[in-house]
Amino acid sequence: MAKLTISDFSSLANETSFLNALNAAFTAVETAMENTLSRDGTTPNTMSANLDMNSKAIVNAASIQATSVVINGTAITTDNVVAGDAPLLSGISDALKVIQADASGGAYELTFTVPALSGGTAGDLMEINSGKDGFDFATPTSANTASTIVKRDSNARFQAADPSAAQDVATKNWAENTYEAGTSNIADDAVTAAKLDLANLGIPVLLNTTAITAVGNIDFPTIFSDNTGYRYFKVVLEDMDQGGVPTLQLRVSIDGSTFESGASDYGHIHSSRESGSTTVTTDTNNADSKIDLGNALSPADAGDYIITFYDPHNTTEEKPIKFERVHTFSNFVTMMDGCGWYDTSTDDLTGFQLLLSSGTFSAVGNVKIWGCNAPF
Repeated sequence: MAKLTISDFSSLANETSFLNALNAAFTAVETAMENTLSRDGTTPNTMSANLDMNSKAIVNAASIQATSVVINGTAITTDNVVAGDAPLLSGISDALKVIQADASGGAYELTFTVPALSGGTAGDLMEINSGKDGFDFATPTSANTASTIVKRDSNARFQAADPSAAQDVATKNWAENTYEAGTSNIADDAVTAAKLDLANLGIPVLLNTTAITAVGNIDFPTIFSDNTGYRYFKVVLEDMDQGGVPTLQLRVSIDGSTFESGASDYGHIHSSRESGSTTVTTDTNNADSKIDLGNALSPADAGDYIITFYDPHNTTEEKPIKFERVHTFSNFVTMMDGCGWYDTSTDDLTGFQLLLSSGTFSAVGNVKIWGCNAPF
């Protein structure tokens, strides 16, 4: 339907009729003009019906003021704003708000007038406060703090909590410590010597290193019970100096605190020989309160002892213990080796003790203990 229709003038013969038609045409034009929008705001300049944009856009709008906005058929009104929701930006006339639009939890972003910012360098983020549900945008940190933005420290590092789900990021602490020694399931825990199953491949895993101090005995009462995933244990007394000529001796523990010392708890047999000599010295004892590992080293000639425990967790047989020592003196080489045992077959060994027949150890050398699941 045309908004303005004017009849054509067909004759000037009748002055009165002509003037009446002309005035009617001007009146129609005035009425049509009053029904249009003014670019300069001359009133009336308001709508008395809906404005159909016919799928065209409104461009270059400085601001839009409305009590309701419909997006894809969903009305966004002030009634949809969840009480207590904080704007993502504040201090700049609530420039951006996240408005809860429907019960399904969908969200829409509406941008309103943003006044000019001042007081900062171009590109600076002027102000940002806490967002929805308490998420803190304002204070990024490199610490392990929930609901904050990550900020790398001066070394380009940041911290996180230890993972609990398959897709969580791993931490150094978790990778080094979250595993069970002796297991072989890499997917469950950390990639470690135990997880790579080196022990089952016959490759020893170092379990303990202890410096030798000036004491009468060196105790490891729970070294076996603390490492039940291993079947064999090798003990190396590295560069030790026994401070004279006492005998090095060994006892075992079955309760994790005391060491067995019954008169017939142990037995041993060992031999020793020197270079340049065909003489072999042997020593045998089937009932003793300890295992004699051999003569001591002199203070001037430190050396190594090697002791191997075979299956100390076995509860059906006696517990064999192999020991050996090779030592170079000033002009000859001496070798001693042998085997000892703990007589009670049903006891699970928890650890061991090293002691001397007299005196104390010199504070020289180390005791190193390895675990393995194949014979050394």
